[in-house]
Amino acid sequence: MTLPPDGWKPNELALRKKEINTLKWGSIGQVVASVATIAAVVVALSVAIQGQESLKNATQYNLQQALDSQLSTAITSIGSGDIAERIAGLVLLRSNAADRLTPKSTTIFGKQGAFIYYTAALEIYSGYLSSHGREFLEKAKSDSQLFGLGYGTPPPGLSIDIQYAIDEIKKMLKLGVRVDALDQGVPALDLANDELYEQNLSGIDFSAIVTYMPGIDLRGAVLTNSHLNKLDDLDHSYLQCADLSGANLKGAKLEYADLRGADLTGAQLQHADLRGAELQGADVQGANFSGAIDSSADFKGIYGSASGLQLSNASRITRPLSQSACLNNTSYWDEPAASPSPASTPSATPSPSATHLTK
Repeated sequence: MTLPPDGWKPNELALRKKEINTLKWGSIGQVVASVATIAAVVVALSVAIQGQESLKNATQYNLQQALDSQLSTAITSIGSGDIAERIAGLVLLRSNAADRLTPKSTTIFGKQGAFIYYTAALEIYSGYLSSHGREFLEKAKSDSQLFGLGYGTPPPGLSIDIQYAIDEIKKMLKLGVRVDALDQGVPALDLANDELYEQNLSGIDFSAIVTYMPGIDLRGAVLTNSHLNKLDDLDHSYLQCADLSGANLKGAKLEYADLRGADLTGAQLQHADLRGAELQGADVQGANFSGAIDSSADFKGIYGSASGLQLSNASRITRPLSQSACLNNTSYWDEPAASPSPASTPSATPSPSATHLTK
């Protein structure tokens, strides 16, 4: 058989062209399919990212709503006329402040916000103690009871929720490491002129905050192993018969403080300011007064020996009174003249505003 001049068998050229076209369009189809697949992946990733962001925003919103709702419940409960509900509110308030200090919360809402809510909670506790103590004092006065800041024996009726508020403050102060890590300033607590007769503050640690306590009534209170610092102000405070054994009062401001009959065994009072303080009948066995400013303090009739004190035996008593006998000793209290009120009270930096509590 003779081949055509072009060398192709009959119909072979047409078949080859058809084959080439088929392969070409198949490749184009594969490319298109690949592009479509990549586009689908990109869209899926975009949707996933948007979903994660939406979920994150929803989680943050839910957390904010939960904390704000909890705070609102706490404040409402604290203002209740029912003592059990008030106590529940006091506990819930501290829990709310602690929840806002967790790493998750501070990451979402910022360190400044956490600090503001913490200091605001301290202000609420301060106001609670002040208002309820004042109510008790006013009732005692209306009933013609010989009782007030620094003098007299209290009538029955000092509410148990006062102690619960103190217990929650103690727990709040244990959050000091978290608060300090915020690096937003030093919180402050105002307890000036509060009535805390015979309350239990054992082990309370004020060292991480500034505590303002001029005129506070802590007669007979338990302050064993408590911790104050040089920024804490106890000027003109009433500490008669208080148990301050083992307390760290280094550098504390105790000008004109009434410490008559107080138990200061083993207390650390180095560099404390005791000008004008009264310590008659106090038990100072094993205490340390080294470097204390005590030139005008009254140490007559103290019991025991202490570092940094050079007193003659004639200035000492042979046996301290028990706390109950001390509290009933009228020579250790009398109705005082009005003490000058401090010009201002401390505030944390930055100061929280009421708007932060109502958001």
